[in-house]
Amino acid sequence: MRATLTDQRWWPMRPRTIAIAAGTAGSLVATRMALPRLLSQALGFALRKMSGCEARVEGLDLHLVEGSLSVRGLAVARRSDHEPEATFEVDRLTLTVDWKRLLKGALAADVTLENPRAFVDLAPMLDRRDAPRPGDQEVRDAPATWQQRVRELPPFRINLAVTGGQLLLVHVPGLDGTAIPVADIRLSVQNLTNSAKLADTLMASVQCQARVMSAGRLVLNAKAYPLAGRPTFDMDVMLRALDLSELAPLIRHHAGFEITRGTLDAYVEAAAQDGRLQGYVKPVIERLEMERSDGGFAAAVKQAGAKAATRLFADRKDGQIATRIEFDGAVDRPDVDVVGAIGNFVRNAFLEPLAADLEYRLRFDGAGKEAGDARIQYEQPRRSGLRNALGVVMDSVRRWSDDRAPRMAAALSYYTAFSLAPLLILVIAIAGFAFGREAAQGRIMDEIGGLVGPQSAAAIQSMIKSAQRPVQGILATLISLIGLIGGASGVLSELKFALNKIFRAEEPGGFRDLVRERIKLLGIILGIGFLLTVSLAISAGAAAAGKLMGGLLPIPESLIHAVNFVISFAVTTALFALMYKFVPDIRMRWQDVWLGAGITSFLFTVGKSLLGLYLGKGAVGSSYGAAGSVLIILLWVYYSALIFYFGAEFTKVYAERYGAKIKPIQPVPKAA
Repeated sequence: MRATLTDQRWWPMRPRTIAIAAGTAGSLVATRMALPRLLSQALGFALRKMSGCEARVEGLDLHLVEGSLSVRGLAVARRSDHEPEATFEVDRLTLTVDWKRLLKGALAADVTLENPRAFVDLAPMLDRRDAPRPGDQEVRDAPATWQQRVRELPPFRINLAVTGGQLLLVHVPGLDGTAIPVADIRLSVQNLTNSAKLADTLMASVQCQARVMSAGRLVLNAKAYPLAGRPTFDMDVMLRALDLSELAPLIRHHAGFEITRGTLDAYVEAAAQDGRLQGYVKPVIERLEMERSDGGFAAAVKQAGAKAATRLFADRKDGQIATRIEFDGAVDRPDVDVVGAIGNFVRNAFLEPLAADLEYRLRFDGAGKEAGDARIQYEQPRRSGLRNALGVVMDSVRRWSDDRAPRMAAALSYYTAFSLAPLLILVIAIAGFAFGREAAQGRIMDEIGGLVGPQSAAAIQSMIKSAQRPVQGILATLISLIGLIGGASGVLSELKFALNKIFRAEEPGGFRDLVRERIKLLGIILGIGFLLTVSLAISAGAAAAGKLMGGLLPIPESLIHAVNFVISFAVTTALFALMYKFVPDIRMRWQDVWLGAGITSFLFTVGKSLLGLYLGKGAVGSSYGAAGSVLIILLWVYYSALIFYFGAEFTKVYAERYGAKIKPIQPVPKAA
């Protein structure tokens, strides 16, 4: 009886439960079966909505339990004027996600591309690049905006693997329609992330191997911080056994002769941090042969010269032509060591052949979570002291010319014409606290007279007297004081602009930065006055001690002049070091400043004597009448600026090669 009651209570509800369960299961099965097709259609629709793109998807496989999605037969084509500009096809694209991370709001995924094929036509891309476009400033700021947007996305970490990839580049400039195929691409990109919680570091690593054209082998290993504000990476590249005969149109276009045989190996190590790029490239050419040119007399002469150079500078043992070219500087405009490249070219030919391999001298040292934790360590190859010194001097001269130092010196001379009197008034006022105004002005004018001659010194003194005319009233006095400080800092402002260009530092913007800059320049003026006061005090003390000791001991007068020279040299060196250290918007150690300041002081002292001799013998001012005195002043300032800018270039090169590097001070961002 009890069993009968149980059966009566249970069995009437069982059909309903079974129906609900069966309906739910059927819905899930139907959804599971239809989902791949729905996702495939949605993906194809989304791709076709892209401007100028055509897309096709053959099928899609979904494995919910494994968190895997596979797209079969994906093809995307971008067309320009009904012609294919770029196409991308892949046999299978597989996306695998971590469900546990995904349910917590983060994406941790592995992406695999099997046999991808890409076709890129460079012609329309180059046309768009050369065409003028509005909003150049927005275009330049786009990378930073893109990086910021990626950082604001939900946390993600992606690993990418490519096997059997192919890339075809057509319409490469200079190849006369010859395409460049890159096949057998094996690519691994690890740790693409925007979150330090999903990974130990924001640094991504890249490994790639491929075949370039028929026989060239490419190997790339790199580490980079993709979301860094400035390019930060460490990269090693090897390209071996590239057949130069396949690049004959390109060589003919640029060099003017025909290559029938030869292979090229190229080895590159490069690293970038804080917008600064450094490294080297080592090209090695072997078994080079050329054929007779049919391009006329000029082409025949050029080819004969190339053959002679090949025979002369090829290594006697292996017949290789090689050099090593170092580069260092801003990422968008690195400086190339031309002198060192020529020296390595000759060394490979006559002394010791260069090793056809990477040197592994450049690497990240102490890479951490953020790009700021990475440090570039570069082991310089061993060189003789004379060669190192010559390399620094030649590199400084080249950069001095590239930065157009003569033009900046001319601009500084122009600003000096309006700022000289206010600047000297402030310096005389500072020195006057120690010696009295009249004595300080007399000593300073004597020094200036020794530089530019008594006539020009008298003209400067007249300018000072005119600028020192008394004014009536508090308001007029205040306006005169502001004008005095503004005029005195004008020449230093132009000097700061030139030094920022030399040291590759950014100019600050905004009213707050402008006020801070003027205060900084005023402090430098006070420092100049203090140094001059110390110099005058030491010189006066040395002169008094010389007279006193001269009456007691037979001290030659030449010794007293030597002491004065040493004092003047030391003060001038300190003055230049002060300006190199504090005027530009950079951070640089004192140890890296003194050598450049000392060389500048030496050149300034030697040139002062030569320029004084030229001005005294050449009668430059007499040809221009009353304006001759001003012309001599401007000529002296122009020469001094040339020397000063060369010293700045030397300081930069020395600090980058042997010092603690130069770091630009980042300007304060403007409030939105």
